[in-house]
Amino acid sequence: MPLRNPTGPRQEVPGIDRVPVHYGRGAAEANAVVAEICQAGGKADAVAADMAGRDGPLQLARHVCKVIGSRLDILRRPMRC
Repeated sequence: MPLRNPTGPRQEVPGIDRVPVHYGRGAAEANAVVAEICQAGGKADAVAADMAGRDGPLQLARHVCKVIGSRLDILRRPMRC
């Protein structure tokens, strides 16, 4: 499945079944990424979690587990300079 890299070109990543797209405040941007992945034939879900909050990471983990189940193959945090 081709994935959009926020810092570069699209990449083909074989073996990915479903992509959780995390966002804190940018729901529109996350939904656009989800739409792009789905248009390319993949499966994706936007997952909201406020990482500034004390329980943000736990909230994100719970949402991701609901979306993709117990198997998480790749964890990537895009960096912005």
